[in-house]
Amino acid sequence: MRSLMTLLNIHHCNSGIWVVYYGHFVMFCWWAYGIASVILAINRLLEFTSPRWTAFFFHGYRTWIWLSLVLLYPTLVEAFSFRRFYFFDPFEGKWHFNFYTDGAASFDCLHIYSNGAKIVIIIFCYGVLIFLLRRKLESSGIRNIDMQTSLTIQATIQATTCILGDIVPIIIAYYPIQNIPLNSFISNVMWMSQHSAYGFVYALMNRQVKKTIQTFLAKLKLKKPSLMVVGPMIFTVVSQYFSFECNQANQKLRVFKPIRRKKLKYLRSKWLTTLQLANLFYTDK
Repeated sequence: MRSLMTLLNIHHCNSGIWVVYYGHFVMFCWWAYGIASVILAINRLLEFTSPRWTAFFFHGYRTWIWLSLVLLYPTLVEAFSFRRFYFFDPFEGKWHFNFYTDGAASFDCLHIYSNGAKIVIIIFCYGVLIFLLRRKLESSGIRNIDMQTSLTIQATIQATTCILGDIVPIIIAYYPIQNIPLNSFISNVMWMSQHSAYGFVYALMNRQVKKTIQTFLAKLKLKKPSLMVVGPMIFTVVSQYFSFECNQANQKLRVFKPIRRKKLKYLRSKWLTTLQLANLFYTDK
C-alpha cells in the first residue's frame, strides 16, 4: 500500500483526513502484530521445553483468550495515546508516527518501547530455543532433524528477520542518521524483508508446503503460444492451455487443421459459436 500511495502521491494534504485515519489502522495492525509475535515466541519456547505448561496455557479454549489479547492490546494503545499524529510522506515513501507536545513534534516513545520490548522477548525466547536445540542434537548424536527441530529453525529465522525489521526502522527514524540519503530505502527494504521472509522460509524449508508447491507446478505444464497462417490472412491463436490426462490409455495430441478462406466465410455465415469454431481448428492425429 505504501508503494501505491507513493506512486499516486497520496497524503493527507491533498487526499483528505482519511489518510490519517488509515495511518491509525496501520499502527493498530502493527501493535497487534507485535503482541502476536511475542505470544507465538513464548508458545514456541513452552512447546520445546514443557508440553505440560503448553497445554495449561494454550490448550483448547485458552487459545481464544490469547487471540482476544491480540485485539485488546492495540485497541487500548490507540485509545489512550493522545496528541498523536500519523502522516504519510510520499517523498520518503514511509509513515511518520509522531506525538505533538506544545506544538512541536516529539518521539513516539510508546512505539520505541513496544518494539524494544518485543525485540528483547523474542531474542530471549529464541536464544533459549537455539541453546536447547544444540544440546538436544549433541546429546542425541543423530543427524536426522525431526519435525519439531525443523519448525524451531524456521521460527528462529523468521524471528531474526522480525528483529531486524523492528530495530532498523527505529534507529533510522529516531536517531541522528535519520537524514542519510538512503534511510527510506533501507527502512522499506527491511520492512518488506520482515514480512516476506515467512513465505520464503515455508516454501524452502517446510516439507509439506514444498510438496504442495511441487504438486501444483507439476500440473501446470503451460503450452507456448502458436501462430497459424490461413491463406493470405494471418490468424493468431493463443493456445495457452493446460495438459490433461485422458481416461483412456491412449492420449491424443491436437494439431491445427488449416481452414480455407472460402470455408471460413461459410462458417461465419452460419453463425457458429466460438466453441464450435475452435473445435474446427483442431483435429486428432
